[in-house]
Amino acid sequence: MSKHYWICNIHPRYWSSCRDDLTWGVPNPNNNNRPYGINQLERVRIGDVLLFYVQGQGISGYFSASSRAHEDDKPQWKGFLNRVRIEETKMLSSPIPFWAFSGKIYNQQTAKPIDNGAAIFGKSMIPISSEDFEYLLNLSI
Repeated sequence: MSKHYWICNIHPRYWSSCRDDLTWGVPNPNNNNRPYGINQLERVRIGDVLLFYVQGQGISGYFSASSRAHEDDKPQWKGFLNRVRIEETKMLSSPIPFWAFSGKIYNQQTAKPIDNGAAIFGKSMIPISSEDFEYLLNLSI
């Protein structure tokens, strides 16, 4: 099975918990609705790469998934029961700002460019291609 690549959108207040706990979570469903993030999280496989877009900062690091999606109720992740465990791969010395890749990489699910705030904000996870991952890595050099 091939490796998948994901941009994970995270609020700055959760970023340190994500790194410290080596856990990524998506919001719980409300009113029996299944949010986009849970559908995406369930597609994550061990070894997939998760790039973290910290809101207001940029892509700040990438991690490897070390578990499949599961439910967990640790209190520091209240409201985010659906999670995967992660292993740090690389923290970037300088975050990659949104403008640096806007319109140059694509959401693999929709085949549309990630070119405006609506394309990334409000979504927990966005699948990207291995080529787009390599493009982002080159921006971080």
